[in-house]
Formats: sequence, structure tokens, C-alpha cells
Amino acid sequence: MAKDIVNLLNPTTEIALIRVCLVVLSSPRLFPGPHDPLYTQMRIWLLTAELHLNENNVWEAEQCVGEARMISPLSYHLMHAKGRLHESKGDFDLARQCYESSLGINPSHVASLHHLGQVSKRSTAITNG
Repeated sequence: MAKDIVNLLNPTTEIALIRVCLVVLSSPRLFPGPHDPLYTQMRIWLLTAELHLNENNVWEAEQCVGEARMISPLSYHLMHAKGRLHESKGDFDLARQCYESSLGINPSHVASLHHLGQVSKRSTAITNG
């Protein structure tokens, strides 16, 4: 079936498709998967950031999140970590945006759901006095 589709394409389109495939295959992945060493490295940075947040070392956590961002800028794990950073600084609006972005990528990410609920509860408490 794929050969039938290729036969329908004119030579210029076929060359363009081949070039696109070569670029995609040779470029670094934007979404490293769970069996990819880059994914593992990103998760280690984010887990280290979480440890620093638990110790109230926000600056160190930001550095770890920055390292993870260089590996996978579109990860829902990264968006969750950025939300945790904003939450630790008391910036609940930005934290909520990050958690919502994380859930936009992966709607079943439980940690983002949990923290989104906590942030919403805190901002409601702050608003009501």
C-alpha cells in the first residue's frame, strides 16, 4: 500500500518526502521515550530538582530543571517540575499554568492533577482572605 502511494507522487514530492524523513531521523528527538538514555537523564535531573525543592533549595532546583529543559523542552514531567518551582516561590498563577500545560500533554499525570488541586485550593483561600 505504501508503494502505491509513492507511485502516485511526482518525483519532486517524493524527493521532498525523502528529505523530510532524513531530517526527522537525523535530528535530536524532542520526545525521548522511557527506554531512551536521554529520557533517563532528564528524569534524573527532575528527581534531583524535586529533592532540592524538598530541602527548600530553590536555586539548585532551578538549575536541575534547566538541565532537564535542554534535554526535552516539551515534556509533561518538565512542565510539572516548573509548576513545583513556581508553587515553591508562591507564584500560584504560573504554577497553575504549568500544571495545566503538563495535563494538556498527558491528561492522566496524577502528580500534576494533585498539585493543580492544591494550587487552586491555596489561591481560593488567599482570594477569600
